[in-house]
This record gives sequence, C-alpha cells and structure tokens, in this order.
Amino acid sequence: MKYLTTLLTLILFLTLNINQGFSQITYNEWETTNVTDEFGDPTGDTVDRLFVEGTFSNSATRDSDLTVKFVDYGDGLVIELYEYDRSPANLCLSDGCFGYFPIRDASGETHKIEAFAGSSTGLYVSDDRDKLLEILNNSEEVRFVIYEDKFESDYGRAVYRFTVAPK
Repeated sequence: MKYLTTLLTLILFLTLNINQGFSQITYNEWETTNVTDEFGDPTGDTVDRLFVEGTFSNSATRDSDLTVKFVDYGDGLVIELYEYDRSPANLCLSDGCFGYFPIRDASGETHKIEAFAGSSTGLYVSDDRDKLLEILNNSEEVRFVIYEDKFESDYGRAVYRFTVAPK
C-alpha cells in the first residue's frame, strides 16, 4: 500500500510540474534564451524560441490541446509538438523520416515546407529554414497543418493545426 501511495504521489507531482511548465510561458512572442548543457549550466550560446497553441486530432481524440515550440538554432529550426500540452508527439517510430507540411500565409498563399521528423526530437527544418522564417517574419498570421502520414509514417493519422501570429 505504501508503494502504491508513493507511486501515485510521484505521478501527481510529475503531472503538475509538466503542466505548470507551459502555463508560465509567453505565447506568440519570439524570445532569446540561453542554451544549457546536460548539467543545466549556460554554454554561452543563445537561441530564439516561440511558443504557440493549437489542436490535434487522431483516432483517440479530436481537437485536443497542443503546445508548439519553435527553436531557431541558426542552421536549422526545430518544431516540437506537445500533445495535451505535455507529451511530445512522435511522427516516426523509426530513427526518423522525411516529409513535408503545408503552411498558409496571411495573403492566402500556400507553401510546402520540407522537414525531418526525428523519433523523439520533433520536426527539423534545415533546407527550408530561411524560407519558413521569412514567411513567419513577413506575415501577420501563418497557419500550419501537419499530417502525420506525410512523414512516411505507419504509426497513425494524427493531424496538428496551429497558427503563428507573432506580436
């Protein structure tokens, strides 16, 4: 019984900490943050990041909460999708796969962005990084739709929808 109580307390603690992390961030504003090493110490490098909210749907849920984090490393941009605002989405079960997703700018023009989906690292945009950042910086609003099956995935048919409208 003591083991069960300890386990339930630990699960509750971890769930609260995960959810609290996203409740304290600023959405729709690019910010510069320090990069830290595996020990949590600053490396002296910085990255720009942006958080936005959206929804996702799959065979088990419809229009559930999604938090999206963009991180610009200079040579590439990573887009991390957090289902239910806490669990990172995996678009590939393997070591990774290539694919694309459409975005639509405020003028209504649709653009195709190519990316690599790592097994647990989100979407990595390298060749289309400059194109994506130019669209994000020059449009009042950019709508994203990411279809899991556009990434050579046999895993599922999830759809992620979100809008970037930086302040």
